[in-house]
Amino acid sequence: MAYSTSSRFNNAIVGQMMAGADIDIYDISSTAQFPIGQGFERSDGARFRYAHAGAATNRGVIVAQDYSESSVDDTGDSVIAPSVTYYQNDEPNNVYPGSIGSRYVLMTLASAEVDQYAGGYLSITDDIGEGYTYRIRGNDATDTTKSGDVLFNLYDKLQVALTATTDVAITVQCMQILKPLAQPLMV
Repeated sequence: MAYSTSSRFNNAIVGQMMAGADIDIYDISSTAQFPIGQGFERSDGARFRYAHAGAATNRGVIVAQDYSESSVDDTGDSVIAPSVTYYQNDEPNNVYPGSIGSRYVLMTLASAEVDQYAGGYLSITDDIGEGYTYRIRGNDATDTTKSGDVLFNLYDKLQVALTATTDVAITVQCMQILKPLAQPLMV
């Protein structure tokens, strides 16, 4: 499914969406209609979450996360240190991918498709920046920015400058929309 990267507003806190009664809870689309995880409740108390599934799945089937499409293991020393070489035009002067205040991180990855990790999370797991997690807005394909590298576009600005020794874990969650339960979900 294509994930919208046209705005940074998809990082909003999940709440009641402003949509009419014409939402079809059984609809499957290859284009994102709402932010992943967006929740809504019907007047009868049934609660739903807008989700992404890697392949078509029958409605009403309870499913778990599909690890074949998600969860990249920790990547050691794969972050490219901040450099003027990779300056992005929508960033302020002297703010480069990986530096404080940047919304970009450049990493060496063997293979990545455009927006493969959109909607996922980039977690700093060791060394400089450890403990911070950022939501991924999108990414380019391997070799687009520089041979062997992938540029990640984040929703939030980096709070700590990353270095070449920073270790990162990338997690993308894939779920399936569930049929309403007899008892509404307690969120």
